[in-house]
Amino acid sequence: MEENRDRVYSEGEDSQEYAKFILELLQAGQDSNSDIKVIYPILDQRQHLLNAGFSETLQQVAQILIAEHPEAISSIVALIEDLSIHINQFPRGNRANNLEIAITGYQIVLNYREPGSEKFAQTQNNLANAYLYRINGSRAENLEDAIFCYQEALQVRTREAFPQDWATTQSNLAAAYYSRIKGDKAENIEWAIAFFKAALAIRTRNDFPKLWAETQNNLGEAYRHRIREKREENIEQAIAFYNAALEVYTSDDFPERLAETRNNLGEAYRERISGEKADNIERAIAFYNAALEVFTREAFPEYWATTQNNLAIAYCQRIRGEKADNIEMAIATYNFVLQISTREHFPLENLETLNNLGFAYLAKLDHINVEKPEDTNQKAATLQSAYDTFKNAITRASKLRELESGDETKQKHDLKWDRLYQGMVQVCLDRQSNQEALLYAEANKARNLAEVIAQKQETPQLLKPITFTEITQLLTPDTALIEWYITDTEIITFVVTYPDVLTVHRNPQCAELIDLVNDYRADYKQSKTHWQTKLSDYLQRLAEILQITTILPTESTRLILIPHWWLHLFPLHALPLSDGEFLLDRYLEGIQYAPSCQLLQQITIHPNFDQLLALQNPTSDLPYTDLEVASIAPKFAISQILPGPEASKTNLLEKYLEQLENAHCAHFSCHGSFNADDPLKSYLILSGGIVGGDPESRAGTREIESDRYVEWRAGKTADINNCLTLADILLLQFKHCRLVVLSACETALIDTKTRSDYIGLPTGFIHAGAMGTLASLWAVNDLSTALIMVKFYELLKPGVSIGKALHDTQRWFKSAATSDLVSWVQESDSFDADRQEYTEELLGRYNEDEKPYGDVYHWAAFCAIGL
Repeated sequence: MEENRDRVYSEGEDSQEYAKFILELLQAGQDSNSDIKVIYPILDQRQHLLNAGFSETLQQVAQILIAEHPEAISSIVALIEDLSIHINQFPRGNRANNLEIAITGYQIVLNYREPGSEKFAQTQNNLANAYLYRINGSRAENLEDAIFCYQEALQVRTREAFPQDWATTQSNLAAAYYSRIKGDKAENIEWAIAFFKAALAIRTRNDFPKLWAETQNNLGEAYRHRIREKREENIEQAIAFYNAALEVYTSDDFPERLAETRNNLGEAYRERISGEKADNIERAIAFYNAALEVFTREAFPEYWATTQNNLAIAYCQRIRGEKADNIEMAIATYNFVLQISTREHFPLENLETLNNLGFAYLAKLDHINVEKPEDTNQKAATLQSAYDTFKNAITRASKLRELESGDETKQKHDLKWDRLYQGMVQVCLDRQSNQEALLYAEANKARNLAEVIAQKQETPQLLKPITFTEITQLLTPDTALIEWYITDTEIITFVVTYPDVLTVHRNPQCAELIDLVNDYRADYKQSKTHWQTKLSDYLQRLAEILQITTILPTESTRLILIPHWWLHLFPLHALPLSDGEFLLDRYLEGIQYAPSCQLLQQITIHPNFDQLLALQNPTSDLPYTDLEVASIAPKFAISQILPGPEASKTNLLEKYLEQLENAHCAHFSCHGSFNADDPLKSYLILSGGIVGGDPESRAGTREIESDRYVEWRAGKTADINNCLTLADILLLQFKHCRLVVLSACETALIDTKTRSDYIGLPTGFIHAGAMGTLASLWAVNDLSTALIMVKFYELLKPGVSIGKALHDTQRWFKSAATSDLVSWVQESDSFDADRQEYTEELLGRYNEDEKPYGDVYHWAAFCAIGL
């Protein structure tokens, strides 16, 4: 290798030190047969060079060496692969940098491996392992790359030809599916279980006892987190797998694996459904303590802290013994753990422990309220401790989200951080700090939106925390604001009335709300017809659960609604009241929705309304959209219509982008869909956006791995590349847009998996600069939607708010008989002679005194979001 140094150095002065380092490593590998005892000291001496410069120079060095020594390609790439393995496993330096260097090395080697060869499979497996644990980049994409490489390796590593390698790759593939973010989580775990079980065909206890036990433990983890089948049976299976692993793991042979499995057993028994709960918790505590015999603070500080944290959770849940003693034990243990899980060394673990400690203080407070309600001093002290702990945790959570790599990693932790805000809101209310409670509820709602915006925009304009004074400035004398916040135990309603009066209602009917939501969603998914017949009943149940007649402000004529979590699924403006009216009948100046007060505050007023850009029936399968758009367009001085095939993504974002961003009104009459797994890929279907078949028909291409094709409806697939996605919308810059109308199905839906909302298509348009949006909560009727849109635009006159125009439209439609509709069509200037005749013909199917759109399904689907 020595004779190549001058050639390598000539590439540039800055790369000389890297090149010298790399050549020294390769030479040492050649001389020592890649002995780790030789390689690691060299790496240790120059850890500061293990960075992006190393990766870049490694490619140059490899290219030059191979060009100079074509007869030694096999030896050169073997040395590079061995070096990549050593750097991948090197325990020092920056772990993220080490993995990047390893990935670069494996990719270099793959260029010179013969596809289908044993060496090719070996390198694919090594590359997959690096992607599996990669820190930089998108965690979701890294896992997809790992899965792809493992599958490539398995094309060669068959069970017949290479049984041990086949089993190893099966186990690795299982680990990747277990951690997978894309796709259906339940399905991914099923694949993981299948791959782990496949590996056991080779990894028998007799032939490979250590690997057999490792796979048993992994199966225990997969079953403990399994979503399909009965939870009770899955946990029993997990316990059986863990116990099987303990047949091999002993304190003499595998003490660390023994302790790990004991900790897992503790978790399984703590979550166990079968048997007596008290017995299960005692067994969990016993397993945690047994694990701590190996995981000592001195020898394994990180594992010690994790196990102690689990032990503290078990003490909080303990049934036996004195409740007060158990809680104190938990609090003491959490504080003990914080000595190791510090903010500097283990920021995530530190935050999780603070979260748990805060709830331990709340458990203590509950116990005091029951056993010693007169002890006001202890209650005040405990409440203060809970407040300080949650406040500290929330501050650290905000900083941690700034440091975390990959949007999926941040989303993974959202459920945990959501509990922080739940706890803080509860503590603030218990402290009678109602305004502070509202502000923390607001902050929780803004977290995910701010993060999604930050993912897409290089210099995002993130939402600033709002003050209570700023919230009251959103009100006028006739306006009230209702904001909901749902915790694990309460439905909290904040009612703000002019000028600055805040009233809080705490409602314990969470279980009833969950039952309603489950019934509602099940009916909607299984049978739209059945769901439609029960919609009024569902809204009646919801009104009773929310105690709507009790919480309503009585002096206001206009209402701003800020729902939370599941409440985004429902048309709250259509909630029935006790006097036979609906909520919108009570507030005659209109009802508008908002994602949050923070976003509402930042909306810019755009008064002009005479320039329209409309997309009309891009997929040519919505027969009444032509009537809709043709009736609306004449109301604008300037209108740009993109009908059918012209309504393509390319046309919209290239040829007509300037018109779109300068439009006063953007009207999308098309199909739409919300993607709960990846909100940025929620979409409006434009021309070319629907393709035949299903996503699986494109399996084997890399496009399917990037989710270009997603199932839209049975037998139909959406091509995301030809749709307008939320990611695309966030890049728009509306300059004068007063209104975006999403005249499509389900365009107001959002992700309800987490409480930290609001992320959906309407929010994207508002953040892009639109003043307000109209969007739907379910699959709407094409004809009634078209007529509602025409009426809405007629009523949206200068000085009339979007909420008021929609309010009046909906009230009119729910009361209009067929004769009223026909008279309107005949008298309205929105319909020319042909459209008038066509619409009258359509309405002729109903009896004259019938109210064809009086059902809540027809008139209540759309909501006005924004100003």
